[in-house]
Amino acid sequence: MQGQGGSRPPPGAKQTTKDMINQDTRIIDLTVAQLAEVIDKAVEESLSRRSQPTDNAPRFVYGIKGIATIFGVSERQARYIKSSGVINKAIRQQGRTIITDAHMALQLFGTKHS
Repeated sequence: MQGQGGSRPPPGAKQTTKDMINQDTRIIDLTVAQLAEVIDKAVEESLSRRSQPTDNAPRFVYGIKGIATIFGVSERQARYIKSSGVINKAIRQQGRTIITDAHMALQLFGTKHS
């Protein structure tokens, strides 16, 4: 027997996906469409946080570690991004010293290159 004041909507009321899914919902209880919706939302939130630098983020970063920090990737992946040429306009290099404009690098990385 269920207790009074449960979280169930009145009979006949249409539940939305947002009402049905919470932090305690098991993945096995989701439909494919609901799971896809949850994943899409998580990816969108992650990309929006990653692609918009905050005001307290440094304007310039230094070295491969700095590039890795901008994109949230490993140093190996940062070397690949640098050598691909996609963010060349944001990079100034003299000898072994690399200075990268973080804001410009994020903008360049987000544009399509063919």
